[in-house]
Amino acid sequence: MKIIHSFENFKIEKEADNKLGFLLTNPLGDFLWFGTVGPASRFQGWFVSSEAKPYRIIENIALVDATGAEISAFSEIENNLFGVSRKSVAGRETFFLPRNCHSLVYKTDSKNKVRLTLDVKEIYESKELGRNYEIGLEKGVLIVKFNQDNEPAVYVAIKSDGACPNDQTIRSVGRGFEEKKEWILRKYDYDKERNSPPFEKWVYRAIDLNASKMVFAAAFGKEAAVNEAKEVFENSAQYKAETRRAGLKPPKSEQEAAYFLAQNSLTGLVAIRDGLGGVRAGLPWFFQFWGRDEAISLKALAGLNENLAKEILLSRLEEIRQDGRLPSFRGSLMIGADAAGWLFKRAADFIDLKIVNKEEIKKVAFYLEKTIDGLLKFYTQDDFDINGPRETWMDSNYDNDFREGARIEIQALRLNMYKLARRLTGKEKYQVLEATLAQRVREKFLKLPLLADGLEDWTVRPNIFIAYYVYPELLKAKEWEECFDGALEKLWLDWGGLATIDKNHPLFCSAHTGEFPKSYHRGDSWFWLNNLAAIALYRVNSKKYRSYIEKILGASENIILRRGALGHLAELSSAQEPRAQGCPTMAWSGAMYIEAVEEIK
Repeated sequence: MKIIHSFENFKIEKEADNKLGFLLTNPLGDFLWFGTVGPASRFQGWFVSSEAKPYRIIENIALVDATGAEISAFSEIENNLFGVSRKSVAGRETFFLPRNCHSLVYKTDSKNKVRLTLDVKEIYESKELGRNYEIGLEKGVLIVKFNQDNEPAVYVAIKSDGACPNDQTIRSVGRGFEEKKEWILRKYDYDKERNSPPFEKWVYRAIDLNASKMVFAAAFGKEAAVNEAKEVFENSAQYKAETRRAGLKPPKSEQEAAYFLAQNSLTGLVAIRDGLGGVRAGLPWFFQFWGRDEAISLKALAGLNENLAKEILLSRLEEIRQDGRLPSFRGSLMIGADAAGWLFKRAADFIDLKIVNKEEIKKVAFYLEKTIDGLLKFYTQDDFDINGPRETWMDSNYDNDFREGARIEIQALRLNMYKLARRLTGKEKYQVLEATLAQRVREKFLKLPLLADGLEDWTVRPNIFIAYYVYPELLKAKEWEECFDGALEKLWLDWGGLATIDKNHPLFCSAHTGEFPKSYHRGDSWFWLNNLAAIALYRVNSKKYRSYIEKILGASENIILRRGALGHLAELSSAQEPRAQGCPTMAWSGAMYIEAVEEIK
């Protein structure tokens, strides 16, 4: 398959395998994810967000051949930032999402028969019974009404350039439409590959339309859906112009293109909820504003939208609990042992970058002292920061591998908080706390060439790179270099990544196991951490580690340009070979790649 990235005065054309896809977003939280081999996942399709929850609306849009079969083989896919097009034997299809509308604009290069398959549901809803679709026409707009049990009705309005008289029924339309009204059992191979049941679902093949331009709009009210479909249809050129990402410098090379696309991807994961902006951790599964992921992403976001990044940071400070922890995301009962620490790491960065003013620094100091008080009271033992099972970023469990206790990166985050508190308040007690914990970590965690992953846990994992990135003062430069050498010997993957556990460890798993967590933090290579490690290696000894750094950046570049969801950096890869696996687009993956490129290149 040919893949094309089109920019202003620059184009990249490459050949790639067929396991590709594209993912479009808008600031309302909507997204469109399609593959290039037909529907392969119950998480693909067009999703519209309401009250921070994505609702799947369209399961598939497909051109239909002369035999009545849906076309699912494509020879070319082109990404032009504001939209995506794909080419098959039947012609070219183009998709884009308007920025501030719950709408999808779809075009073909000539009038074709287009099949619409629906599956209206909340993203994780699995109920099959009680679903009802009604199809009708009103003033030239096709309307599909969906009901299930006692839930509010959802309306999908479709405005097209096909034959569509002002009738109330479809049966009189003739060649403009063909009602299908068929329930079909769709088998999802990608979900099966990911060990993510159920692997099949009944979906509603609603209608075939003869048209070259269609606008789909979804709402809980019929009038709202109809009006939006008409408005976007009549002004689609204007909406397309508004969708182009502003402020990004067009690239002139492949390396610049990957960097540009990572910026575009990160910007696209920003959404507005309850009047406040936030960064969705990843799509389609991690659509919430995860505190850890968002905080890690804020430095890169500040380079794209300084005011938004600052607004997010300052608002998240107010969400820190009395015990000093942040919920994993708003409304979640889960907590992250590192989320607040990352937030204050970014606060320190913003102070250094002069992004925050004096009053805002006072706010940071207030919440920092409050957070430290809570952590000292509830999560401190023998000077160490203690976390529970599955509270670090390695939050999966397999074979009782929980990472509870005192963990190296959590100590580094606490040390950075003490350092920042001393800097902002001048209080001697924070200097004492910092010096005491630093000495304790050196005593209990350091046994050159190893820096322990946890208290009395000498399993080699890549979390020492996080510790360096957050609090480099913990060790001397030569000590870090020796520890990095030891870690690379155990973790390095020749394609340009780091395994999440020693390759000789009994729990190491070389192939990604999807939702079955065997490989997730016990082998899989995470792109956010790989790029963070590249920064750490560069700072410690850029000349010595040059080949490692180049391979890490090259691996991310390859995924962005040629694999997975085109133009996005995926969550992770199997250890055995570079692949775009896990979540198709992740904020912290792209953000740390942006940081690495800006510092290193």
